Amino acid sequence: MPPFGRSQLRGNHARHGTMILYSRRKRRQLGLKAKKSRLEVHRQMFAEQCQTVVKLINQRKSEYYHSKLPKADCKGTFKVMNSLLSYNVRTPLPPATSDKILANEFGTFFHDKFQEMRQELDRRMPTSTYKHPSPDSPVPLLANFQLQTPSDICKIINKCTSKSCPVDIIPTSFIKNNVVLQAAAPVLTVFVNMPLTSGVFRYGHKRGLVTPLLKKTGLDVNSFSNYRPVQYPIPQ
Repeated sequence: MPPFGRSQLRGNHARHGTMILYSRRKRRQLGLKAKKSRLEVHRQMFAEQCQTVVKLINQRKSEYYHSKLPKADCKGTFKVMNSLLSYNVRTPLPPATSDKILANEFGTFFHDKFQEMRQELDRRMPTSTYKHPSPDSPVPLLANFQLQTPSDICKIINKCTSKSCPVDIIPTSFIKNNVVLQAAAPVLTVFVNMPLTSGVFRYGHKRGLVTPLLKKTGLDVNSFSNYRPVQYPIPQ
């Protein structure tokens, strides 16, 4: 996040920083006024001020990064790009002698946990009242899938959140851009429909990067039970 403190702003940056502080103060005042009066006109004024604040902050960020990139060397450029893509955010992990040993310990813990969950579900399943289907009853056949169209793909992507994961080749916010999405939709449609028509789901698409994430900030990082496994599909 670029600096917004007044002590770090100079020239036009100082002017924009002051404008942001003033706009935020005005937004708070209009928000309280709209909450108190509950009038539509005040709610509209508050909504417009919110858009003004967002516009000023985006403009300030754009100027900040435009001033950083021309002066940066190769290492500095990668540092700026990592800050934009949030690649430098790391989850605190338990101490270990090596990453390989820690990964194996997490893998064993999550595997055992899933096995316990499955066994618990099996124990809770009612066995006396459950009626198994007759082996002579006809089995419904699923002959084909409904193929997707570029319009369907665009609707699904637009409904998704703009979050990205560390293994994403392209940030989600970029692919959701209307121009980019319209150009990429036909290719994505072929990519989605191919396993539906061939009946073959590539083994590479079943693989993923499993990352342990701390369930809540402040929990003990030395306890594996405070982590949850999150799987990111690996692009092929």
